[in-house]
Amino acid sequence: MLPIIHMSMLNEDDKQKIIQIYEAYNVLMLTIAREMLRDSALAEDAVSESFIRIIEKIDKVDVVLSYKTRSFVTTITKNICYDILRKLKHVDFGGSEYELATGQDDAPITNEMLRNETIDIIKEAIKSLPEILKDTGELSIVHELSNKEIADILNISNDAVRMRLMRARQFIKDRLAGEI
Repeated sequence: MLPIIHMSMLNEDDKQKIIQIYEAYNVLMLTIAREMLRDSALAEDAVSESFIRIIEKIDKVDVVLSYKTRSFVTTITKNICYDILRKLKHVDFGGSEYELATGQDDAPITNEMLRNETIDIIKEAIKSLPEILKDTGELSIVHELSNKEIADILNISNDAVRMRLMRARQFIKDRLAGEI
């Protein structure tokens, strides 16, 4: 269900755009959220929260059925899921209780949390990239697309993609090295 409060504040074109986004991407968003959160109720909450964010940033959407919009919607959904996972991480379940309840060590959970935190740090570094490198870096690092796919999307050569990725990685390494 679309958030009605936010919808009442939009003009007719934006309302139609939101409805189209909902119809086109709701299943994708729910699938992503379920895979990340492993809980249907939390996944539905994440999708609802994602639509609120999309409504708040509807001016960034030009064409509903485009790779750019799909990427935008996917990124928002993933970030909401990361926020939920981060909030859940701060709830004290007690490692020993987890181990007693499941008979398993909590190392896999810790590794996953560290991986998620590392991804968040890299995403923040990507946001600070110069515009020409940001799109290429995000498509490669965050969305895990191949150089050929990136070249097709950005309408540039494979060599240009490789060069931009090399520069983006160096920029991120330098930025992260400066923060340590």
